[in-house]
Amino acid sequence: MSECISAEIWIGGQLKREHVEAFCDAISGQSLQLGFGGEYVAPQTAENLEEAMKELKGAAVLYYCDETADWGKFSHLETWLQEHGVPYTRRTSSSDCYDGELVEFHPGQEPVTLATNANGRPVVSIEPVERAWHLIKEAQQLLDSGKNARPAISQAIDELATSLPAELPPLCPFQIVA
Repeated sequence: MSECISAEIWIGGQLKREHVEAFCDAISGQSLQLGFGGEYVAPQTAENLEEAMKELKGAAVLYYCDETADWGKFSHLETWLQEHGVPYTRRTSSSDCYDGELVEFHPGQEPVTLATNANGRPVVSIEPVERAWHLIKEAQQLLDSGKNARPAISQAIDELATSLPAELPPLCPFQIVA
């Protein structure tokens, strides 16, 4: 049995006109809404897709949501987007039993998945942060005694870097191209 969890997806990038019908089918097969509590949509044309346009960080992208998404994912649609090289961002809400997550996909890369808090903000594991904290304290002691702290500082930076995701560009505007 699946868990119904609220989720949102923003879709940017370029979609070839020849793929519009299949893309609309992928959306229609997911029971998506234009806003929480709204009616489910079943776009059939490029013009129907325009109804889902929303601004995200200065870019006009497609936006869909569903408060009862299967495990908080849009599996069929996300697979389709990845296979066709269309970038997206999905945010899944946390529930009583599951952490939320943020998924970023950009063509040519594997999807990046981050755990999120109840507000949808990414969180990091405490272990690398604690290790970095101890290394910084060690570096401070080395500096106080006039010794070289560079190795401890470098290790602390490496620890923090392992807990942060790779920087990804924001979604570019959604557009249908020839």
